[in-house]
Amino acid sequence: DELQKRLAKLKEMLAEAAPAREERANKVATCGATVEALKAKLQSMEKASKEAVAAMKEANGKSKAAAKALKAFGPEIKATGKALKDAKDCLEDFTTGAMTSFTELL
Repeated sequence: DELQKRLAKLKEMLAEAAPAREERANKVATCGATVEALKAKLQSMEKASKEAVAAMKEANGKSKAAAKALKAFGPEIKATGKALKDAKDCLEDFTTGAMTSFTELL
């Protein structure tokens, strides 16, 4: 009889604890789903980060190449400027020299 009373009391305790147990199980399931979603988001972000680093490295390489080309362009501009000055001087000499003489003859 005592055993039956203890058994009934334990069953009653289990029945009273069932809603709390169910609530905890639901929380565990919700947290598990959240963890899985966050793991997927983390993987996505890691992939995006790797792609961004690769793009940055590529951009740095292009930037260095552009800087090198710009540096090499300086002497070319100077040479072109000198050639332009020489051509202007030559034109000036022609205009004041041979062209003036020719127009005087006409």
